[in-house]
Amino acid sequence: MPSEAEEIWRYSGIDDFDLGAFSPPAPGRDLTPGELAQARSLADHMGTRCALVVTRNGVVVGIEPEPGLDSATVTVAGAGPLGSGADDGEAFALAPPGGDGDALSVVHDAFLSDVVLVSVGRAVELAGPVVIVHLVDAEPVTSGSVSVFPHTVVRVGPGASAGVVELFAGYGPRLEAAALVVPVSQLEVADGARLAYGNVQILGGGTTQVGLQRSIVGRDAEFRSLTVSLGGRYARVRTDSELAGEGGRSSLLAAYLGTAAQVHDFRTLQDHSAGRTESELLFTGAVADRARSVYSGLIRIHKGARRADARQTNHNLVLSEGAHADSVPNLDIDENDVRCSHASTVGPIDEEQRYYLEGWSRWWPNGSSCSVSSPTWPPARPSRPWSRGWRSRWPSAWPAGCRPKREPAMGDTVRLCARSDIAPGTARRFEVGAYRIAVVRIEDDFYALSDTCSHEDYSLSEGEVFADACELECWKHGSTFDLRTGEPLSLPATKSVPVYPVRVEGDDVMVELP
Repeated sequence: MPSEAEEIWRYSGIDDFDLGAFSPPAPGRDLTPGELAQARSLADHMGTRCALVVTRNGVVVGIEPEPGLDSATVTVAGAGPLGSGADDGEAFALAPPGGDGDALSVVHDAFLSDVVLVSVGRAVELAGPVVIVHLVDAEPVTSGSVSVFPHTVVRVGPGASAGVVELFAGYGPRLEAAALVVPVSQLEVADGARLAYGNVQILGGGTTQVGLQRSIVGRDAEFRSLTVSLGGRYARVRTDSELAGEGGRSSLLAAYLGTAAQVHDFRTLQDHSAGRTESELLFTGAVADRARSVYSGLIRIHKGARRADARQTNHNLVLSEGAHADSVPNLDIDENDVRCSHASTVGPIDEEQRYYLEGWSRWWPNGSSCSVSSPTWPPARPSRPWSRGWRSRWPSAWPAGCRPKREPAMGDTVRLCARSDIAPGTARRFEVGAYRIAVVRIEDDFYALSDTCSHEDYSLSEGEVFADACELECWKHGSTFDLRTGEPLSLPATKSVPVYPVRVEGDDVMVELP
């Protein structure tokens, strides 16, 4: 088994994973009419298609080509572990278990029972995607919990154009039971071909997924992919995309949402082996409650891949104090005359945006709770809800328990602290809604200004107060600001910071927001 000491498994929690707790599923059976109808319903959400393939616990149980699909040029088949069932007679290799593959691919290959093969002939253009629905039933097994090993091979011939969507869905009475799903998808895009690939995961809440997507893109070919991860207890996807032919392009997108104690784990490799290749990656997600997300990506530019252009971006929104996101982008460049960039962000939602989202969120008709997914809007709303006093003009529109908490807004006067909370000659930072305010006390006078230095994003309240000059110094680069006007009095800052009117009422220090 791998270890978290390995970079590719860092932050994964693999050290606590017990592979021995899982066993292969029982021999396959046909789907019941109800199960097949459920698979069709899931596929219908993907829009029009040219063929439907259904697997149950890794075994192909149904193939439904649409009328007009030319079987002479397009193969959609359950090929078996060695390709014995393929109609095109071509042999194909499975993902190599060692080398750059995930360690669990060894287990995958050992227990593989069936393969979905999609082969598109030269210069063929499919009118719709091939939709593959992988149903995972956490059925009882002889020992421990069930393990499932789906495998898909997609080949798009020279000059051809195709789309493939894979949907992994839990179903059955044991939807929340423990299960292990180890899917492998091999995607081959020949010279001048185009492939649009989608991967959607809505597995049960007790499922552990360790997936591998490997694509190879030929000369002047184009590969576009979208991965959506919503289900599972621990959901890991490794995406390796090799640009092997000059002029090849890839676009790798992903979206994920973690709630409760979910973990979404993404590892990516943008592998540029040829010159004048282009790749762009954007993975975006959000985590709430106690959920966690992990992203680790590598752009690798090989010797000889001149004029390669690679971009890598990961954005994470943390919606709760107990949620957490890790993001580690990396570069490995062995050639000159290339263009590469990587970026990542991790942070909470802006308080002002949260205020308005909560204020206009949809609500359940019984008023018991608020939800952005409920179908009913509040029955009425004012023409300018952001104006002062709007809440009093619309008291009955919100059900009990769903009234949004109003954040301080423009024109409000708010209490910051007591006089004794700030010692003379010191500064203190306050957060009031979307405002970050530094309050400075000099003798019995109080001053308030923006806590963010106009030169760079550093807190002014952590700097030194010059009482005699009525100035506040930024601790990082030494710029000083006039407490009365906010004007910069020394470099490197050249722009003023906002100041706020302050008044003292009894023992309360009040500030008026602009």
